[in-house]
Amino acid sequence: MVKPYKGKGKKSPAKDEIDIKLAWPPVQDTPTFYANQMLITHALGEFYLIFGEFVPSAAELKNKTGVVRPIVKIAMTTEMMQRAQKAINSNVEKWLKRQS
Repeated sequence: MVKPYKGKGKKSPAKDEIDIKLAWPPVQDTPTFYANQMLITHALGEFYLIFGEFVPSAAELKNKTGVVRPIVKIAMTTEMMQRAQKAINSNVEKWLKRQS
């Protein structure tokens, strides 16, 4: 299992882990997708995040039903999902503090 490098003073990696220093190149050219709907499912130790967009037509508004257009499906290990959950919670808390 590869874990991100955490720098000096951190505990040694376990026998089955390798510390690797990761760097992100500039992300401004990465495609951005708009999603106003999300579905999360899980199976066999993996989580699936499916992001979609719903823009109701007049008929859908009248019938009060509609279809979400899937945009992207992301699969994550359980460990990565837990890390993502912590990161999302932390970022939302910081955002909320700035809003008040």
